[in-house]
Amino acid sequence: MFENIFLPKSFESVHLIKIFEHLLIATSTGAGRNGAEEYFIPSVLGILPKKELTIPRRELLNTTTPLVIHFDGGLSHCGVFCCLQVHLMKERKWKLVCKDQRRQNIAKFSVPGCSGTITLIDLISHFEVYIVQGDCKIFHEAKVIIRKGISVAHEKLKLKCSAIELGFICPCPEPGDHPAVIECNTMRCTVHEDRCYDLGNNHQVWLEEPAPLLQG
Repeated sequence: MFENIFLPKSFESVHLIKIFEHLLIATSTGAGRNGAEEYFIPSVLGILPKKELTIPRRELLNTTTPLVIHFDGGLSHCGVFCCLQVHLMKERKWKLVCKDQRRQNIAKFSVPGCSGTITLIDLISHFEVYIVQGDCKIFHEAKVIIRKGISVAHEKLKLKCSAIELGFICPCPEPGDHPAVIECNTMRCTVHEDRCYDLGNNHQVWLEEPAPLLQG
């Protein structure tokens, strides 16, 4: 694919890979079955169509309440979700789960030192973060690390990072799932800003801080 751009000893495949890694386009996943180094490049994966994405999303919604990442203007920048995935794997050592079901707009991870799994979904208008069978620590880790990773992705893409607000799927009757951003102990609809709703126990788990480690 890239053979025509290589120059022996001056610019070879190893140099291109280093550029991809630096720009958060790719990250190593270790040696494959044949012993050769393998790389994860989410931007070259297929996109799960909206209709097909509905199936795993509804299954997750029946299990847990997702955190929503809302962007100023209601849209995420192109490329941010892919860079975020690479950052989480490369810098935070998150591990991909269900490798045979990889898609550009949905990814499932396990997190070192935490129980449960994290599934990220890119809906273009916002990102959703689902945690299944997790403890307080993984909720906190996801909230903090993903938000930081989004900022890093914008930096690598040379984009101005728009204001990021955390929230949940709005319970209002407006058609289509849309965010309601957190404001103190309530959440405010992003479509009808005069509508506010109380946070339930299913939302509070995202706001709890993990217990400090005991010294001694």
